[in-house]
Amino acid sequence: MRKQKVLMTGVTGVLGSAIFAGLEDVYDVYYLVRDGIYNHKLFIEIEHNKVYNSDVTKEFCGLS
Repeated sequence: MRKQKVLMTGVTGVLGSAIFAGLEDVYDVYYLVRDGIYNHKLFIEIEHNKVYNSDVTKEFCGLS
C-alpha cells in the first residue's frame, strides 16, 4: 500500500523531533525548515530531497 504524503513543520523543535520517527513509519513525510542546518539540530537524519528551506510568514511559505 502506498503511504499518504504529509507536510510537517517544526521538526527541529522539541515536539516535532519527538514525533518524527513515528510519522516516518506511517506516512511519506516532507519537511519545511527555517534554515539549511537542520541536521545539526536533530539527532536523526532526514533525506535531503524531503526537506524544503522555507519561511511560513511568506506567501506560499517562500517556495516557488
